Amino acid sequence: MSFCLIELNVIIFSNRYLKGQYVSAHGDVISHVNISMVHVTDGGTYSCTAENSAGKVSHLARLNVYGPPHVRPMGTVSAVAGEAFTVTCPASGYPLHKILWMKDGVRLPTSHRQRVHANGTLVVEQVTRGTDDGQYSCTAQANHGRSDSQTLTVRVMVPPVLLPFHFEDKLQEGDRAGIACIVSKGDPPIIFTWGKDGQSIESMEGIRVTSISHFSSALMIDSLTAQHTGQYTCRASNEWAEVTHSASLAVSGTPLPGKNICILWCGII
Repeated sequence: MSFCLIELNVIIFSNRYLKGQYVSAHGDVISHVNISMVHVTDGGTYSCTAENSAGKVSHLARLNVYGPPHVRPMGTVSAVAGEAFTVTCPASGYPLHKILWMKDGVRLPTSHRQRVHANGTLVVEQVTRGTDDGQYSCTAQANHGRSDSQTLTVRVMVPPVLLPFHFEDKLQEGDRAGIACIVSKGDPPIIFTWGKDGQSIESMEGIRVTSISHFSSALMIDSLTAQHTGQYTCRASNEWAEVTHSASLAVSGTPLPGKNICILWCGII
């Protein structure tokens, strides 16, 4: 007999919703939701998700309840710059003539990046701040002229973007070396972490990490040894994304006279 976790993505507004599950004689886990005294506000798209250690599968079904148009409040959502953003108007009522999306009083779509589907789903490709953030409104219209609307606030968040960096060539034992990890774009707070050959550098001897600013971090080695040879990775993350950049360091031989200083972030003081 195999069991799986059944998750019903239904917002329970009141005790009119009854959620339950049982195991059949064949070992199937069956989950159900019963709604008593159905209201027009109960209409919408319901999803059922079944999950176990082997994977996850979902199914969507729409429940239509006869009645006037109704759009549930949508509040505020976040979109990530450069990615696609999808939102479905939470409209109920039946029958509905059409579902419209508007931004700043203008009906969408207004560009090739925007698509409005008949079921009320709005898709915006390659989201940009300053263009796609702001107030949106969704309106559900019935054939007899009645309608209902709600507003949605979209915040566009910018993921980190790292500037490339590298170590100087022909470094010798005893030289000093350093690299700076700089985030050129991205919403704060930015969290920096450093690694060497896939391991944290916190306990590695002779390596220092210094915070230059809220958007930059420096790694410094005061006296190179052969053990410092390897690949160094800077990881920058915010709430929305994580990016990395790596640079290889090769240390060889004994130091040459007068060749013991290597500075790679000129002007970043």
